[in-house]
Amino acid sequence: MVELVDGQTFGPADEATLRAWAQEGRIPPIANIRAGDGTVCRAIDFEPIREVMGRVATAPPMGAGPLQQAPDGATSVIIPYKNVPALVGYYVSVASLIPIAALLLGPAAVILGVIGLKKVKAEPRVHGTAHAWVAICLGSITFLGHFALVVLVAANAR
Repeated sequence: MVELVDGQTFGPADEATLRAWAQEGRIPPIANIRAGDGTVCRAIDFEPIREVMGRVATAPPMGAGPLQQAPDGATSVIIPYKNVPALVGYYVSVASLIPIAALLLGPAAVILGVIGLKKVKAEPRVHGTAHAWVAICLGSITFLGHFALVVLVAANAR
C-alpha cells in the first residue's frame, strides 16, 4: 500500500504494479510503502522500486532549457543595491551635510564613491554610477567646506 504525505493511500498493490507506478512518477520518493507484514519504509528505500526511484528522482525536468537570468528591474537601477559601496557612499555623503561630521564622513564618502565607480566599471550590471559620483562630489564639497570653516574659525580665534 502507498501512503502519500497528504494522507491519501493507494493499493494494496503487488511489486510489479508498484514498479510501474514508480516508473510513471506517480509515487514520490518520500511516500511511505506499507508492506503486507505491516512494516513501513520510504518509497526511495523500498528494495523492489529503489532503482526506478533513483532514476525518477534524478531525471531532469521535461522541457528544461538553459537557465536564463532575469533582466534587471527598475528598482536595481534607481536604488543600486548590487553596488553597496556606491549606495553607502551616497548616504554617507548626505550625512556629511551635518556640521563637523563632514570632516570624517566626507573622505569616507569619497572613498566609497571611488570603489563604487570601480565596481561599475568591472561589472556594469550592478549600476550605481550616479550614486558613486554624488558620493564623490558631495563628500568632497562638504569636507572642503567644513575644513575651510574650521580653518577660518581657528584663524579668527587668534
